[in-house]
Amino acid sequence: QVSLKRRQKRFCGGTIVSAQWVVTAAHCTLDRNLLQHLHVTAGEHDLGLRESSEQTVPVKSVTQHPKLDPRTPMNYGIALLKLDGTFSFIKARVSCASVLPACLPQPGEKFDAGYICTACGWGHLKENGLIPQVLHEVKLPILNSRECPRALSTLKKPIQGDTIMCAGFPDGGRDTCQ
Repeated sequence: QVSLKRRQKRFCGGTIVSAQWVVTAAHCTLDRNLLQHLHVTAGEHDLGLRESSEQTVPVKSVTQHPKLDPRTPMNYGIALLKLDGTFSFIKARVSCASVLPACLPQPGEKFDAGYICTACGWGHLKENGLIPQVLHEVKLPILNSRECPRALSTLKKPIQGDTIMCAGFPDGGRDTCQ
């Protein structure tokens, strides 16, 4: 997990996919003036501390999904950040101090509904609640194509279910924001 920062202020998260590339949500990259002050920090765990594992690298370029429409940023809501430098990968004895790329699926590898995935970040602990100081993680099942539209129906802007992956519990409860 990495922090996207503008003028040293954290505003979004992302995931390392290689030493020079980070994947993030497209809505984090919609500001046209973003690039001039955008940095990515890896190796953070507690936002209140300066940790020895931290590495901060400026962003060289932003590539959004070609079908992204800024009016509906959740559809095709993915972007790649090319770093102006590289992260040094560190496998620490304490996993939260490690700086490593995500394990990406093999070409053609599928993850069926019910498969348990892990989401992590510093998102709100509850709706309109506080943001935690310490990185949190939650294990969530992938939802099937029928459950996903139902889960998204409460959102203000409609989302095409075939452009995203849904994970969580159909009846609510723990998710990436609780």
